Amino acid sequence: MATAGKKWWNLFLVSAAHAETHVQTSAYSLIYIYVMRYFGIDYAQLGLLIGAANFVSGLLQGIYGWLSSSIKRKYLCGGGNIIVGLTMMGSALSSSFPLFSFFRVAGAVGSSPQHPVASSLIADWFEKRERGRALTIHTTAGNVGTVAAPLLVGFTVNFLGWRDVLLVLGIPGLLFGVLVMLMAYDIRATISFKSSSASIKRYADVLRDPNLLRLYAARAVIAGGRGLGVALVYIPLYLANVLHLSSVLVGELYTLLAVGSVISPLLGSHIADYLGKRKIVIVPSLLISAAGTITLTLSGADLAGVIVGLVLIGTFLFSEGPLSQAMLSDIVKDELRDAGFSVYYTSNYVSGSAWGTALGFIVSYFGFTTLFWVMTASYLVGAAIISTVAERG
Repeated sequence: MATAGKKWWNLFLVSAAHAETHVQTSAYSLIYIYVMRYFGIDYAQLGLLIGAANFVSGLLQGIYGWLSSSIKRKYLCGGGNIIVGLTMMGSALSSSFPLFSFFRVAGAVGSSPQHPVASSLIADWFEKRERGRALTIHTTAGNVGTVAAPLLVGFTVNFLGWRDVLLVLGIPGLLFGVLVMLMAYDIRATISFKSSSASIKRYADVLRDPNLLRLYAARAVIAGGRGLGVALVYIPLYLANVLHLSSVLVGELYTLLAVGSVISPLLGSHIADYLGKRKIVIVPSLLISAAGTITLTLSGADLAGVIVGLVLIGTFLFSEGPLSQAMLSDIVKDELRDAGFSVYYTSNYVSGSAWGTALGFIVSYFGFTTLFWVMTASYLVGAAIISTVAERG
């Protein structure tokens, strides 16, 4: 365990780096509106890009339980942030949609170590009684980036243009990447290349645990409506291209939704700690998120109904992610933690890539109403599965 002062400083550092990776995702969610118009692409093409980015990010997250035994985790984490910054700048300078897509997918490579590697570091720094709070702070910091980006993009893109916005937002990735690599504390001071077989066995042990498999399955289903990968991508497109709201109003409504991604995890973790169980908060949150999505769907152009739906989604949807992480850290054995988090995030993002591609085609051929009903179903089925996960301690 790190000393009290050091562990909180390190948590701040990796959380700030986490915020930058979310700035990337959130900024692209609003930039896609302009990219579609500029390059003349449709929803199906956008869905393929989103699916490819999620697939690459998810697939790579599965290898960090193995790589972390050979490379210091702070180098994996900080190096990823540097790649995020550079690829945002590359996207800004792209002259074609294929080149833009290349840099977007390369950015997903850079963001891939953040979740499994940082979560493993945090679990090392904090005792079990503090881990839920520490992981929630890490998640919430990322969501602060989710809130900050639309505030910047919504009010500056009309003045600077989408290219300059991406150029500016890429700079913090370089800064935080260097800071994490130089200053973060990694308890694994010795780097060894002799533990590959042991790492593979840890993966196998994780995949033999039916309780963990139920948690992974729930997350894979919920990916059909997950906050950052789906809700924060398609809802802005719906507001702009179907309801024809102004870019400023879209940015404001997006911010309203994204603010919930900061409040929701903090509120949810507080209640879960008080009650002593994670899923007793996760399941109702998913059910209320389903209600919010139905409200948004049925409201049409009624702005008041749209706002109510967004408030419900924002306030409840985003607590599920960090609480599922805390549940994982509680139920997985300490020696399996790296492999457990790697499988967790691989499942999240590979399933997210499949959903991202499928939802793009659903919007293209069936419209946003069908998309929102699919999202609603993902919340309901995910809640049913996660209710079967056995919590310990």
